[in-house]
Parts: sequence; C-alpha cells; structure tokens
Amino acid sequence: MFIALDLASLDDGGAAAHVADEIVEHVRAASSAGGRVRYPGERTLETRRRNLAEGIPVEPAVWREVQELAA
Repeated sequence: MFIALDLASLDDGGAAAHVADEIVEHVRAASSAGGRVRYPGERTLETRRRNLAEGIPVEPAVWREVQELAA
C-alpha cells in the first residue's frame, strides 16, 4: 500500500518535518510476514552507491541478448 500526504498543507513551523519523521519511524517499527517494512525509496541511496561501485546487476541471459543486439 502507498499513501501520499501533502505535508506542506500541515506545515506550521516545522510540523510537517515532525509528522514525516514520525511516519518514517512508525513504518520502520512495523514488521510483516516477509520481514522488515520499508517505505518507498528507502534503499535508493544504498542501491545507487552499490551500483556505482559494482556496476548494475543484470541477469546473464538478458545481458547476452543485449550484447547480441549490439553485434
């Protein structure tokens, strides 16, 4: 499930940031049968760092198809 909120409409001297922090902490404290609950985009910076260091992971069969297209 994804819920979008317009926190700017709640802003009253930093209230929006406080509400956002509380929502993130609530999500982080939750768990599901599949493990830890994450909010959308939570792993973006870690994924970017890893992809820059190690390259973008691609299934070998898909990579072979790409290479055949370029040949």
